[in-house]
Amino acid sequence: MNPSLKIIIILLLGLELTFTQHIIFNIWIVLLCLAILLFQRIKPKALMYLLLAPLLPAVGLLVSQLFYGANGKVFGWVLFTRLYAYAFSGAILVKTPLTKLTYSLEENLHLPPKMVYGVVSACALVSDFITEIKTIKIASSMRGITLHFWSPKLYFKAIIAAFRWSTQLAEAMISHGFVEEGQRTHLIQMKIKPSEIIAAVLIIVVVQIPIMV
Repeated sequence: MNPSLKIIIILLLGLELTFTQHIIFNIWIVLLCLAILLFQRIKPKALMYLLLAPLLPAVGLLVSQLFYGANGKVFGWVLFTRLYAYAFSGAILVKTPLTKLTYSLEENLHLPPKMVYGVVSACALVSDFITEIKTIKIASSMRGITLHFWSPKLYFKAIIAAFRWSTQLAEAMISHGFVEEGQRTHLIQMKIKPSEIIAAVLIIVVVQIPIMV
């Protein structure tokens, strides 16, 4: 499905989750999202992290409502299941490649190209940034200086290198004719198909089943 449609669906579900105090509805969203993630062949390690990461704040919300809430027993479980519904619905969006997501936002939702290519370029530099940190640590150790991951000097040097890369990248984009206000063509077309719109409407309808029953 088109990434822009995914964002719209998840935002609508997020709004509905916020204003709906319905435990079965929250569980239904979690089960639907889990089915989609399993269909997308999510790794067991990622699924385990998705189950455990929200557990502590969810339990905290539940306990605080049980002890201090006016209608603690019901609303506590609403908040518990709602947090998991947020986490699982967000995981579907995380599974979407960032480049496709940004390209879709530019073409379909008219996100400024400067922001789109800035995000794509930053993601492309992540591996270079990690390599640069390793290089700085090795160079420092050769001079008898040990830099740990909490050392400010390590990240200060890496940030200086990132500033240099950003200047070079901006100059390269200008030299290749990048103009923010200009008309652009796209090698990868992220068009929204009619079948995807129908699928999005069906998803929204299916999600409402616990409320309609």
